[in-house]
Amino acid sequence: MPIKRQVSVIALIGIAFSFLFYTGVIGQTVWADAPSFYVAAVPVQSTAVHANANDFDVLVKPGQNVSLTVTLTNATNRANEIQIQPTVAQTNASGAIDVGLVGRSLDSSLTHPFTKMYQGPKVITLAAHETRNVNFYVQAPKKAFSGTVIGGLQFSSNDTPSVRTSGSKTFQNKINSALPIRVRSTEPPQATVAPNLDLGEPKIIVGLLNHPAIGVRLRNIEPAVLRHLTGVVDVYDKNSPTNSFRFEQGSIEMAPNSYFSMQIPWGTTSIAPGNYTVTFRFSAGVRTWKFTRTLVVSPHRASELNQITAAPRQSRLLWWVLGGVLALTLSIAITVFVWHRGKHVGMKRVS
Repeated sequence: MPIKRQVSVIALIGIAFSFLFYTGVIGQTVWADAPSFYVAAVPVQSTAVHANANDFDVLVKPGQNVSLTVTLTNATNRANEIQIQPTVAQTNASGAIDVGLVGRSLDSSLTHPFTKMYQGPKVITLAAHETRNVNFYVQAPKKAFSGTVIGGLQFSSNDTPSVRTSGSKTFQNKINSALPIRVRSTEPPQATVAPNLDLGEPKIIVGLLNHPAIGVRLRNIEPAVLRHLTGVVDVYDKNSPTNSFRFEQGSIEMAPNSYFSMQIPWGTTSIAPGNYTVTFRFSAGVRTWKFTRTLVVSPHRASELNQITAAPRQSRLLWWVLGGVLALTLSIAITVFVWHRGKHVGMKRVS
């Protein structure tokens, strides 16, 4: 095979691979650096505090101030500034309990946020490779409370190398570590509170992957953890049954006095205007909840959302088409290369 032809085929293969990586058809490689610090809870000899390396469980009397300790370790060979921020346990967008969320609005049913109970340092500076015990306090409300308060401490540091991507992009990676803390009152002793649900009004939104969806806020309005929650949502258009669909979601966990921003993907590729009846059925163990809501989609809103969500679908289709063409081109190029090389070797052997 002539050298120029070999070079052109190899160049074509290289261009195809480069374009596939650049467009993300094959994928993007990401490298992340190791944490610059470590944190662990310190167990104490107390009937009021149970601790392991990962969390605290605290029983308090009204107005009591309880001391807790964590161990911070600087994993770098330079000084490291660690920020400490108290948080409130919330239900994140995946339907899981999360004590690492900061700056998110709290549910109106929350009476005793952990952020008001925390007393302690906000910044700790550690020398190179230093390990230090850091004390802080949990200040109980003056009056007894029922149920459970869940919060946490979020530790973070900017002293971390950046994350690099194969697309020549860099951004600073701020590593966080959240330590859960559960607080309960001893008066009344071990009061049992059952979780309870409330549901807001649904509305049409642009959901994940720019797909039309119904957005609704599901609330746990009691100071109790809700686990193993499943939901079944039926959307029904009485004027056009073809627009009706069902959505199911399971394994939802909700923090006390928190909300879950639930998204129900629209069951068809486009939204038709109309008056929809939406029923929500939730269950956790033997408990069940049912809500019925009306969803009104105006012609203007339907047209607006259909235009917004159609563009990304067309864009994704274009990338898939380009990816297919490039894959086919790559396959042909390799086949031609192998065929010409085999032919050239065969002619050599004959001669």
